[in-house]
Amino acid sequence: MFRIIRLILYFRLIGNCIALDPEIIEIEDHILYGVISLLLILFSGFCSGATQGLLSIDQITIEVKLRYGNEQEKIMEHHLLLSTLLVANSLANESLPIFIKRSTGDWIALLISVILVVLFGEIFPSAIMTGKHQFRIASFITPYIQFLISILYLICYPLSLILDKVLGTKCKRYHLEYIRQLMEICQQQDVIKPEELKIIVSVMELRNKYVINFIKPLHHVCYIQPDEPYCKRLIRRLKVKEYSLIPIIENNCVIGLFKSKDLITLDESNYGQLIVELVKVYQPLIISGDTTMLDLLLMFQKYKTNIAFVISQELQGIISLRDLFNEILDDVYLDEDNHGTVRMDQTSQQQLIQTIY
Repeated sequence: MFRIIRLILYFRLIGNCIALDPEIIEIEDHILYGVISLLLILFSGFCSGATQGLLSIDQITIEVKLRYGNEQEKIMEHHLLLSTLLVANSLANESLPIFIKRSTGDWIALLISVILVVLFGEIFPSAIMTGKHQFRIASFITPYIQFLISILYLICYPLSLILDKVLGTKCKRYHLEYIRQLMEICQQQDVIKPEELKIIVSVMELRNKYVINFIKPLHHVCYIQPDEPYCKRLIRRLKVKEYSLIPIIENNCVIGLFKSKDLITLDESNYGQLIVELVKVYQPLIISGDTTMLDLLLMFQKYKTNIAFVISQELQGIISLRDLFNEILDDVYLDEDNHGTVRMDQTSQQQLIQTIY
């Protein structure tokens, strides 16, 4: 601080020699104007650094702090904060030459104020506030910013209302491609693994994919008629298919579905009886062809099922949870309800068993 005061006094001597009508003041006034100038420079640096530090924080980070941060981490309204800091910074910068001029000449005051404002009011504070301790410093100065807002509220609040009205208050929405690139950067920095990135991106892309493009056609689906009796022929057919859920369909109308394991409790005395009378028939999940794969995933979770029947004017086919997994993992996921998909042959099954065990 004393170095700055001595610098002002030095330029005062030069100013007195150059100015046409220099103003003669006491040494105490020189010290007073020097202290005021120093405080204005510090205040200007505070406002400039706070502007860069607080307003440069990413909008998503701000929303996270608003939801989960503590009281000091919560950021004020954007336009009110912006108006307050800029108005306060402008007042400090415009007042600085007035007090320096009292101790130096006009052009000397202008030169000194420009140098001090650029170095100590802009560059250094901005570098500090946008550094690695940005969030810690922003959290620390938040109470002081709130105090400053309360002082300039009558001036800055109307300005913020005008900005809200003209520019709006909603933050920009991040599109899917932006989030995908962000995830790729996280993967490059070893925050997430490549397999995790693949699954995350695949799940996000489900909203743009429709079930009509991933269904199993009806002629590939193993189903029975509601008037079909329980017999050896039916047992052999279901045993070959090895499906755990069997749809019941009549004239392109879905009646329901049942679990093939319910047939275990039946014996020869049940031959000739209708299947629908011997087993529990479950309510089917029926969806339209324009349903997205993401909505389908949520439906499977809500209704506790893994098969849905797709209707577009008429019954088109079925789609299962396995099809969703195939799309997410970009691979063939085999399960016991692999309707319409070529299964592994006996040799492949034996190799798989040997690999597992």
